Amino acid sequence: LSWGWRATYPGEAARPIRERLPAVARAIGKADLMVRAQIELALGAYWDADLAAAQRSDEEAVRTARATGTDLLPRALDASAETLAIRSGAFSDGAAYRAEADALRSPTISKLQLTMLGWRRSRWNAHIGDADAAVEESERMLGLARELGLRWQLVFALWSLGDALVFRGDAARALPLLEEGCAIVDELGARGQIPELHARAALASVGVDDLDRARRHVRAAQQVLIDSDHDSYWITQVAAAKLAAAEGDRPAAEVVLREAIARLEPTGFGYALARTRYAYGALLVEWGRADDARAPLRAAREFFRDPLAVGWQRRIDALLARAGAPAT
Repeated sequence: LSWGWRATYPGEAARPIRERLPAVARAIGKADLMVRAQIELALGAYWDADLAAAQRSDEEAVRTARATGTDLLPRALDASAETLAIRSGAFSDGAAYRAEADALRSPTISKLQLTMLGWRRSRWNAHIGDADAAVEESERMLGLARELGLRWQLVFALWSLGDALVFRGDAARALPLLEEGCAIVDELGARGQIPELHARAALASVGVDDLDRARRHVRAAQQVLIDSDHDSYWITQVAAAKLAAAEGDRPAAEVVLREAIARLEPTGFGYALARTRYAYGALLVEWGRADDARAPLRAAREFFRDPLAVGWQRRIDALLARAGAPAT
């Protein structure tokens, strides 16, 4: 399974190793290993940009954990909830998994485990559009990460809090946090995280009208993008488009977002596509192109139709109202 962890990163050589993990775990006969193998297989499928396969493996991990009574069931439930959210926007189904996981979780988990749980909770709040809850959870996570002094936990805490603050409109507070995270992932050479941190730092830079800084961050994100990493791709493209718009190049901004939407449409990454459509619609409203804005905004609203995604619904409905369209 240590090989399986290494194999969660993209690459053709990694795939055969991942695919053997469930058979090896079954042969050993330990329930924990069987569940871990499915979780690793799901993560590998995510890196291969196959969310349907990731969801199948997540669900198999849940079934195996329930059948065997292993204490890894909360982890399997958390993973399945995340996949449901980013693939199809099934937030209510994901919330049921999360509630079950929380009920089973030990009340005496370590501070390291608490930081990992904080990451999942803050991302969940961002996914449903609850910026305040995402900030609150991320602040707790950052405090623990600083106390532990572990760089990876610090990266995820800085990423999470910076993202939530940008989402809430506090770019000035977000920027130094995100740039602290950028410095760490740059030093680590973490290709999966470099675009995520730099793209968000670019958005914060645009938010404080520092376009030179935003350009540097966009370039840093673009230089290391992995083809199959759709989550890094969408946020990098949104950052590039918002930078172009701030520079006054509306045609370039529109091209970037239209190309991103076309690329994301067949991938199954529903959340990434909805966020990109939202960004495109928001710019079109800002530019006074209400007729053009309605289609991408309505498509984004459809993804966020689950009752739990009320934060996103309010944001999108406000833009639709400005575009002269009734709320969905």
